[in-house]
Amino acid sequence: MRYGLNPGVAYWGDIDTWGLSILSDVRSKLPSVKALMMDEETLEIHEDRMVGEHKSVDDIPEFLVDSEVRIFSGLKAGNYFGTDWSRKDCPRTIYERNLKLGWKLAILPPSE
Repeated sequence: MRYGLNPGVAYWGDIDTWGLSILSDVRSKLPSVKALMMDEETLEIHEDRMVGEHKSVDDIPEFLVDSEVRIFSGLKAGNYFGTDWSRKDCPRTIYERNLKLGWKLAILPPSE
């Protein structure tokens, strides 16, 4: 690693109200954190894998960006097939896409 370079910090959580709430908590301490695979495109591609969230967060977390607020609100309103997409159900292609973008993932992808 070269000194003086900041590779950035990324957060990857479940696409549900709790995952977005945790992202907001992280961003409250580290505003530059980048959310990985917690976007509308990822959610729409994998909507058929979603399940119901047992209990959701009530209030919109304070430190979400607009697109994340739309996802949170859509989950609360029942606009998707389910309310929870767990990263443990992530297909290997998603890991590969993010590795190509230069992110190093600490969680190993599931073997196929």
